[in-house]
Amino acid sequence: MAKVLFTSLGVGPGYTDREELEKREYRIADYVFQNSSNVYKTPFIADALCRHLKIDKIFIFGTNKSMWEDAYRFFSRADDDEKLETYIQIAEKIGEQGAPSTLVEADLHILNEVFDRYLQEIHPGATGGSICKVIQDGKNEKEIQENFQIFMSLQEEIQPGDEIYLDITHSFRSIPLFMYLMIDFIQTLWQKENIKVSGIYYGMFEAKDTATGHVPVVDLSPLFELTRWTKGIYEFTNYGNVELLVQLLDDQELKTTLKNVSNLANLNFIKELRTQVDRLRGLLRDYETTPSSLFYYVKPQIMDFVEFFKGIESDAKFQFRLAEWFYENGRYANSLICLTESMVTQIAYLYRKAGTNIDYKKYNERKTLEKRLLEEEMIYCHDEDYQKAGNLFLEIKKIRHNAAHAGFLTNVNSQKVIHDLNSYLKQVDSLFFSQEMEKKLSLLPELFPFESLKQKGNSN
Repeated sequence: MAKVLFTSLGVGPGYTDREELEKREYRIADYVFQNSSNVYKTPFIADALCRHLKIDKIFIFGTNKSMWEDAYRFFSRADDDEKLETYIQIAEKIGEQGAPSTLVEADLHILNEVFDRYLQEIHPGATGGSICKVIQDGKNEKEIQENFQIFMSLQEEIQPGDEIYLDITHSFRSIPLFMYLMIDFIQTLWQKENIKVSGIYYGMFEAKDTATGHVPVVDLSPLFELTRWTKGIYEFTNYGNVELLVQLLDDQELKTTLKNVSNLANLNFIKELRTQVDRLRGLLRDYETTPSSLFYYVKPQIMDFVEFFKGIESDAKFQFRLAEWFYENGRYANSLICLTESMVTQIAYLYRKAGTNIDYKKYNERKTLEKRLLEEEMIYCHDEDYQKAGNLFLEIKKIRHNAAHAGFLTNVNSQKVIHDLNSYLKQVDSLFFSQEMEKKLSLLPELFPFESLKQKGNSN
């Protein structure tokens, strides 16, 4: 585990000869951090950050016109002839004002060593591994793509458990923004490997305290936290994934309940799920929050989910509603499972409502209704509505069965399945859960007594 600082170098003013190189030196500032009495007097905020945070290695980005020579001067403590000559050589590679730069990344390898020595001086336990990268200005799509590849080349240099700190103070405004987005991208890719963004710092030179001369260093990490909340609610509302939201929530009871709801929905454990949804609804109603909290804006989205199941009287209708929700969130296999089982549950529910001693949660009794009633009696009876309901069940069951076997049983176009599933949901709603059909299905226990169905099954 290492603390890694991402920072960048600005271009600075140009120069026309060696005597004017000092014009390209960063101005010294007294940097102060929130909740700290330490004052870091330095021309480089990266220096202040390294000291304050005990950084292990630095990834520094700049164009071929950036102030690399000034970084070398400061961090190498260029106070002898040899170091001063290297300082001049780097400056000459960068080129005078208006002249093209000949600087390439290989010219900066000496700076990698300089940064590592510096870090070990101020923090003896520093791991080292600093890297200087020459990037493009980012003036067009081609240059942006090149910069993307440069950033992604650092993947192997970042390890699981590393803490990333971002300095967005210097260089073209587009470069810190690009770094921010790239770090967000990397963390999203490696979320399960626990790459942690621990701070986003900006030295507000323009906000210098006129009385003390102190330059505040502000931590903009709440902005990064906002992007995580955005992703969390997006994953939840579009895919039903609560993993990121659970990480972001502070309330343990709310976290646990939300996780339970997600797990039970994925397992199709309806009875427990209904209980947990009701529990979640109560927790959300009682959870007090203010506009200063990000959860204030997320809470309505989660409430929309629990209200989706409000007022549902039976497990069968809850199951059907869950099938609709899975479909809306692109989880089609789950939708097929819930939809198929909702029809069986509805029939079993109506048998029980009619006074039949049946437990619709028991496998054998559900199978009796599925095999002997839905797939036989209802299909072959003379009533057209019963025939439609039975044939619809059988059709959906075949598709569910094929999905459960990874699509290997029959050659069915996946897009057609998704399109048809939308139609199936509407048909099931009409043939199993509409008020009119529910009345008609309620006659089934009298027409086809459950004991007769069981006996027929036993005889076969």
